Amino acid sequence: MFQSFRHHHPRQYPAPGNETTHYQIFRERFTDVVTNNLQTSPTFTVGINKFSDWAPYELEVLRSNRPPSSTARTKLIAMHSFGTQQTSSSSKRTNAPTSTTSTTFDYTTRVSALNSSTHIIGPLRDQGQCGSCYGFAIIALFEAQYAFHYGLPVNMSDQQIVDCSTHDYGCIGGYFDTSFDYVKSYDWYIDSNLTYPYKGVASTCSAKKSGGYSIGNLIYRHLTQGNASAMQDTLVNYSPLWMSLFEPNAANKIMTTFQSYTDDIFQASGCTTSANNNNHAMVIGDSWGDEWGENSYVRIARGVNMCNVESDAFLTAKPAS
Repeated sequence: MFQSFRHHHPRQYPAPGNETTHYQIFRERFTDVVTNNLQTSPTFTVGINKFSDWAPYELEVLRSNRPPSSTARTKLIAMHSFGTQQTSSSSKRTNAPTSTTSTTFDYTTRVSALNSSTHIIGPLRDQGQCGSCYGFAIIALFEAQYAFHYGLPVNMSDQQIVDCSTHDYGCIGGYFDTSFDYVKSYDWYIDSNLTYPYKGVASTCSAKKSGGYSIGNLIYRHLTQGNASAMQDTLVNYSPLWMSLFEPNAANKIMTTFQSYTDDIFQASGCTTSANNNNHAMVIGDSWGDEWGENSYVRIARGVNMCNVESDAFLTAKPAS
């Protein structure tokens, strides 16, 4: 089975002789997959994917968004608090539903009010073995804002955030606010992914401020921690959200299980909170390639701060005029 896996997921191991080590990792993951899926009425399923032979230190790279320190968080929330009372009606979606109580709302099927052929959320991408999820996430928000306000599909450079946002850490993680502030300092300009393509490694900044996109003045808000209602209202009426999962000290077993996720509603005991009702979920896109999850998406239990998902959420919007 391992040789078949290697055939479908070829890669060079970091050092000679590592194949035995990675084979043992693969066996452990395979056992975990079988154990989870044989549970009585499991809420989600897991499977073998390209991460199934990755060592813990390799997987850790994929989880390298950096939550703010407690001091920085307090300051951030004081400056950018955003609860159920919205600060600007000018940023509300003109084609938003009239009620936030509808049972479903799906950005993957939403199109721009200005151009019905432009989807708000474009195809998700693959960050590879670089811990650049923070950059992919904020670029997705900027692309959504461009679709909202200009009705045009765009393909902005994730690599520019990795290389040029000097207060982030390249391929070993970054923050929402520092990435946002970098783009602001660069006159709200983001190069095209065609002229500044993704490499999967941190390099010298090569932004050219040509052939890309001027996204215009934006603001951001940090949603009230643990407020699922505010998240729901924001998603329906304003924009997609940048979110982080897991606390820094979350059990490695839980995170490994998450990276084996294939479908249904993810919820795990010991992951900050556990849910007892699996009929409510948020759909979250990740930058791990379409082999992972539900074509790079995960449904995660909503309203219980599952795996810290309702603790660090940000939106971008046009400021009040």
